[in-house]
Amino acid sequence: MSRLSALWCTCALAVFGCTAAPHTEQVPTWTVAHRIANGGLASVWGTGPTDVWAAGGRSGHGLVLHFDGRDWIPQDDQPPGFVWWIYGSGPNDVYAAGEKGLVRHFDGKSWSPVDSHTQATLYGLWVAPTGEVWAVGGNQIGRAHV
Repeated sequence: MSRLSALWCTCALAVFGCTAAPHTEQVPTWTVAHRIANGGLASVWGTGPTDVWAAGGRSGHGLVLHFDGRDWIPQDDQPPGFVWWIYGSGPNDVYAAGEKGLVRHFDGKSWSPVDSHTQATLYGLWVAPTGEVWAVGGNQIGRAHV
């Protein structure tokens, strides 16, 4: 039976990390790696232990963090809406998607907006090996009444 050797996980208000040496009986332990004061995180993706991205925010204000192996660094150019998903094909090809059709692309140096041709909230995206980007999302159909 194989054991979990690493896991990136997100939840509201914190990024957690869990490690255990592969192929050992070591019990994994969880630690808080980064806390945010206002908002939550919804997605995490990375290429390795020195290139991990986390995204989220709060309504109307996005948050994208990058982990360089030592620190979680907020990006200088934060998106204007909550980011539901972050994904890429490598360290120089990362996409973030979220509220009101938000799509942004990181080329290894800076983030730039990408026209999604929709105002629907985009909840996920995937980058194909060919470079195509696929996104899923939608609008709220009904409203909960209390």
